[in-house]
Amino acid sequence: MSMPRIVLIDVGGWQGGLGRGVHYPNIGIAYLAAALQRAGYGVTVLDLNNEYLSEEEILTSLQSGQADLVGLSVKTATMGSARRLGALIKSRYPRLPLVVGGPHASVATTEIAKEPWVDYLLVGEGELALAELGYRVAGGMLTEGVTGVVFCRTDHPLPPSVPARVPCLDDLEYPDFSVFGSGVIEAVRQSYPIITSRGCPYQCTYCSVRKISGSTVRYRSPEAVVDELDRARQEYGIRGFEVVDDSFNVDMTRSKDICRLLIERGLVMPWSCPNGIRADRIDAELATLMARSGCLAVMIGIESADHDVLAAVKKGESIEAIEKGIRVLKEAGLGVGGFFIIGLPGDSYRAQLRSVDFALKHGISAHFNMLVPYPGTEVYDWVVSHGRFLEPGSGGMHFSDSKVRPVFETDGFTARERQRAYEMAHTRLRRFDMLIPHTVPVWRRRLEVARLMLRYDAGSLLPAAVKAMVRAAIGSRNVATQRED
Repeated sequence: MSMPRIVLIDVGGWQGGLGRGVHYPNIGIAYLAAALQRAGYGVTVLDLNNEYLSEEEILTSLQSGQADLVGLSVKTATMGSARRLGALIKSRYPRLPLVVGGPHASVATTEIAKEPWVDYLLVGEGELALAELGYRVAGGMLTEGVTGVVFCRTDHPLPPSVPARVPCLDDLEYPDFSVFGSGVIEAVRQSYPIITSRGCPYQCTYCSVRKISGSTVRYRSPEAVVDELDRARQEYGIRGFEVVDDSFNVDMTRSKDICRLLIERGLVMPWSCPNGIRADRIDAELATLMARSGCLAVMIGIESADHDVLAAVKKGESIEAIEKGIRVLKEAGLGVGGFFIIGLPGDSYRAQLRSVDFALKHGISAHFNMLVPYPGTEVYDWVVSHGRFLEPGSGGMHFSDSKVRPVFETDGFTARERQRAYEMAHTRLRRFDMLIPHTVPVWRRRLEVARLMLRYDAGSLLPAAVKAMVRAAIGSRNVATQRED
């Protein structure tokens, strides 16, 4: 039996690089491509987040002989696009099997299974499951019994889905980024994305990671991590890397070992942790080793500087522990940023003021995101019980450079107040790039900045104006002195 050709499609969405001049790979698809190629499959990737393809170009890529099975990688924010694309593909090629995977397949399994264009769902991690499914589909065999695969073409109730998990991450092939276009490969060369673990042991009510990757953390060995970076330096000529784990430093001893090994093997280069680490899993030794091995900056998942909000979302971390972690990281010379969320249970405009004060007090680079409740999380159920959805979560945006519409509200924190909090936070932090599109003319941008400052930070305008007047006066005096000379 000849092995089939599988086409993997990264469904486009607002977080993609198109139109923004940036490229970023779907590392999950890179892992899938490597695993499928190892099993003997032909693999093609249509990267709709980084390259524009018309509908006809997509359909042409799937014509007879070029695709025996199609996999769509879907996030909650891209489900609308996936629905349109999937229906289009199925109308042109009704016998072509369509598999939906990605994060949204794990958090909204029942809902996606009702879509008439979906043949299979892949729940959990797909490296092993998709290879087995493709083999069975190609051989005309039954597809029941493949862990993580749900057959949707049935009138019977769906059986409980058991997520697929890769038991030993060191056994996986390294992700293959060569399946992407030149823009993505150049981005990989500049900052290579690497996963050193999967899963998260914490209980945060707003997070879907436990449904996607599990609540038991599976670690790659320090040797495997550093071996991949060494290979990436040889193959792609990487100049730096970024750890994209859900929390790199849960096991502090392993994190230290990775840093030591980077130093020992001469792989010190710029790196960062942009996805967020735990502030309560940092000590001076780890922070120092991170800095010595090339780490420049980390993000911390702070979420809120309000004690009650942190308790309500089961963060399992105190504000005091977060402050200590920031201090330790800064003392080691690392840049520190923090993620904050607008709209968590117990949140309010006043609580957001406290969070902004916290960010300014500690001098961190802060990112305030609007809460989008994901299906399957405790926060989603909380919104159903205590709030009102204003639009489907799939249409929600965490951030934007223009108006961000909350997808829900509560009596205690209305949609209008949430929008005000978003504007207030980014105005006080001088993050006008999060409020004003880059396409706006300079004169309009200045007017909008002035409006925002007057509304949310008028108290700082007078000191700024005085400083400007002093600078102007000094400049005038210097000019006069030069003329006298």
